Amino acid sequence: MTDKLKYSVIVLLEEHNENLIEYIEALDRIFSERNDPYEILILANGTEGLLKNKLTLLKNINGMLRGFAFNKRSS
Repeated sequence: MTDKLKYSVIVLLEEHNENLIEYIEALDRIFSERNDPYEILILANGTEGLLKNKLTLLKNINGMLRGFAFNKRSS
């Protein structure tokens, strides 16, 4: 993405969530319709393995998608 970001959406992933993929895809749809540059950041707090598995399923995201992981849960 070459334009300056207008929105950063931060999603905290602390436990398994069945609807994570659908939620991220819905966020992507909403912000894609706005035609403003955006990114979606997923912060995995002790759920690094889950994040890695889910990121492979989110290849079709239009915005910039980034994942960050904390190996051990931090408060």
